[in-house]
Amino acid sequence: MHMNNKNLNLINKTFYNDAWPLQASFFQSLLDYEDDLHELAIVLVDKQEMSFLNEQYRHKKGPTDVLSFPNEENTAGDIILCPKEIFSYAYCHRIPYTVRFLHLIIHSMIHLKGLDHYDPQEAKKMFAQEEKLWFWSVSQLGLNWKLNPGYTYSHSNTQLRKLN
Repeated sequence: MHMNNKNLNLINKTFYNDAWPLQASFFQSLLDYEDDLHELAIVLVDKQEMSFLNEQYRHKKGPTDVLSFPNEENTAGDIILCPKEIFSYAYCHRIPYTVRFLHLIIHSMIHLKGLDHYDPQEAKKMFAQEEKLWFWSVSQLGLNWKLNPGYTYSHSNTQLRKLN
């Protein structure tokens, strides 16, 4: 069912040693739990590099919090994260950095499998897979957070709330 011989690369291209909110072993466990992905690179970059990538690949100026690049078979890919953008979002929305970071990793992993959220039917399928990975992750980490019901997939409308 779940493979244990998957390849994970964690790369920090920032000057922040504490930018990783979770242990490498957790990321490996998450990749092992996810059946369809076999190779994953998670790369942390600064705002300048993220701005460059965002403009080059999405034709949008300025940094974003995450970009994902799947391979042609949707079995591997790269997730590029900007810790400063993630922290800013988390701070503004009063959620922990770890929660936002984890959510972006999970959301991006689903994108790497070839799903998107522009079509309503595909968005439903994507959310179901995301919710499964989210539940598994927070139970492994002992986090008391969940995805809001009715959550939309627009990054600007993403809502996370603490369980009562």
